[in-house]
Amino acid sequence: MTIRGRANEEGPPARTLRGWLGLWLRGAAMGVAELVPGVSGGTIAFITGIYLELVETIRAYDHRLLRLVLAGRFRAAWERGNVPFVLVLIFGMAVSLVLLASLVQWLLIYHEIYLWAFFFGLITASVVFLAGIVTPWDSLRIGLGVLGLVLGALLSQLGGMAAGEGTLVTLAAGAIAICAWVLPGISGSFMLLMLGQYQRMVRALAELDFAFLIVFGFGCALGLLAFARLLSWLMRNFYAATLALLCGVMAGSLQRLWPWQQIQSYQLGSDGTAVMLRGRPLLPWQFEEFYGDDALLVGAVLAALAGMAVVLVLDRVSRR
Repeated sequence: MTIRGRANEEGPPARTLRGWLGLWLRGAAMGVAELVPGVSGGTIAFITGIYLELVETIRAYDHRLLRLVLAGRFRAAWERGNVPFVLVLIFGMAVSLVLLASLVQWLLIYHEIYLWAFFFGLITASVVFLAGIVTPWDSLRIGLGVLGLVLGALLSQLGGMAAGEGTLVTLAAGAIAICAWVLPGISGSFMLLMLGQYQRMVRALAELDFAFLIVFGFGCALGLLAFARLLSWLMRNFYAATLALLCGVMAGSLQRLWPWQQIQSYQLGSDGTAVMLRGRPLLPWQFEEFYGDDALLVGAVLAALAGMAVVLVLDRVSRR
């Protein structure tokens, strides 16, 4: 994948019309991923080869960019901010969030095992690819990978908070969720679940509640501008070590994506359905014994293989 290259000071890559369409599709995929608690949009950016460009672009939105705008140097500001990249990516995410929110929720209700199996396969293949990028795995990288594994496992099993209301709560939720969105392996929508804001967000998207979305978006902007600079610094100075840590985080989050779970805590959605906050992974036959339902093993395996195939295809496309 193109993420094998290090972060650098070179300008954004030149794109053809086909390249811009591919970027739009990446944004749409990131938007869909963020609708599913447990799947990170940052992971999609990673496996599609735009992660470093994304982080460096966010980092460029600083006081120097503001000075260019205030000085009337709009062309220089446009280039520094990589504005076409940002607009196309955001447009792709916005379209998928608005149009596919209901579909993803329907899949979570009626085809949950298949959906989780698909993402389990996708993230598993992504971990394997990322581990290949980090090589050689020396003692430091192994230690960071293990640390990330523990952190990912702990984050995926956090219990939820009671839902809160108000402008400050919405701002804070946006800032925290967007930081999770940037990191591969940590889902922004799962962090919203932890903060008790997931159902509010889905409802706001479905009903186009612009008052909520504007405040939430402002919180996202604040969190993103602060966190991206730290992540960019880590990528520039501790590239392999940072990837080793993120690889462990992604691997640790896999238990949250395991298709067969015994629900230990949950949150009721606006439609009355239970959304799992914390669960215990079960083997397929344990799932059938505990719930008395078909584990749908064959279909789940096929869905997981489909997720792995998506990573292989994306890797080939990003190489080209």
